[in-house]
Amino acid sequence: MQPINSPSGASELPGEWKGGPLYEATAQENDEPGRNSLSHELRTSLAIITLLCGNLDRLYERLNEKDRRAIIQNLRKHTHKLNALVGDVLERWQEPDHET
Repeated sequence: MQPINSPSGASELPGEWKGGPLYEATAQENDEPGRNSLSHELRTSLAIITLLCGNLDRLYERLNEKDRRAIIQNLRKHTHKLNALVGDVLERWQEPDHET
């Protein structure tokens, strides 16, 4: 399994990052680097999704079917990644030893 912050993101699917380096870094309370990494991952995924949606909206008529499908597949990949990140954060907050 590749770490969540790998540039390729090829094998990242929901649930695969739990237990990886990013999760372990954020599991420690008061871990500023871990929170920064998590924040970066969440914002990056959201920015990519926003960009791809905008491109699809603005360029739809000029894109051929193959390019449209590629954008949609990329959107799905990053949506799954964002969903996994949010799910793991919510799961972490539900753990008994987590203080709010």
